[in-house]
Amino acid sequence: MTKLPYLVLLCSAIPFSAISADILAGYDFAENAEVSKEASGINASPIAGIGGFKNGKISNIGDTTGTAASGIRFGSTDKGSWGDSNEGMLAENIGGAIAGKNYISFTLKAGVPGTLKLGKLSFKTSRAGDKAACHYNVLAKPNGAGRWKPGHTLTSDQMTEVHQAGTSWHPTTVDLSTKPSLQNINFVEFRIYFWGGKGNAGNSRINIDNIVVEGSAAEPTSFGLISIGETSLILRDEK
Repeated sequence: MTKLPYLVLLCSAIPFSAISADILAGYDFAENAEVSKEASGINASPIAGIGGFKNGKISNIGDTTGTAASGIRFGSTDKGSWGDSNEGMLAENIGGAIAGKNYISFTLKAGVPGTLKLGKLSFKTSRAGDKAACHYNVLAKPNGAGRWKPGHTLTSDQMTEVHQAGTSWHPTTVDLSTKPSLQNINFVEFRIYFWGGKGNAGNSRINIDNIVVEGSAAEPTSFGLISIGETSLILRDEK
């Protein structure tokens, strides 16, 4: 009797994921602060307005082109936008805006941890008048890491002079794809800070619309048999 070895290939059922790309989340303020468009595999929080930015939805003022500032087709043409509460946001710079807590924020979380890759953040702004805050900048905390400090902004300081009575909105697009800290993460919180207002009158409001985050994330929808390369030698009797 001879004992001959033979190989058994072991397979395991583990999850694998399709990749969703382009628009991960978008806010057109059709339903107040709730997300308007959300990719599969992404959980996007409502917009939270802090400090002077707590007025909420402005129903009759908004960009209706259905296109994000980055140029990607957003789809929603709702006329609403998000406006501040005419408190002026009188800080002179980003440091003052952070100290005064004048910002809006939202969070994106990936359904499959470690697969969120951010490409672009874009939005549009307009002002009610020359007393409105006109300066702004963006900060982010990936996986809860980082600091809300002026030296951690994602772009140079931005400014809008577009009046809300017109049909045009000032576009802003921030490239996130070149920032390693915003790739292959679990979640991210964005904050957009505003400053430079000159008064608390009715024409001091600044508006923001069509906030869109582009990128990709894994989609936990499928299971499959994937070889993990395990083998085993088993002795079999050969008579």
